[in-house]
Amino acid sequence: MASKYWEQEPEAVKIEYRRIAKEAFDYHNEIYPKKRYQGKREKWNIVSFNKLPKKPSRKDRSIEKS
Repeated sequence: MASKYWEQEPEAVKIEYRRIAKEAFDYHNEIYPKKRYQGKREKWNIVSFNKLPKKPSRKDRSIEKS
């Protein structure tokens, strides 16, 4: 029903409604900017470099024996 009335409206009225709709769209995007969706990245190839206790070198062992 509304589409029949819209088709009968003069072009000037349609242009005005489109202008108002664009203005409302721009205003909404200004207030609520689009946020990019950043999904969680899957963790892969994890290598840890935790320090292990240092093994005594040969020099250290020879010093201990002396």
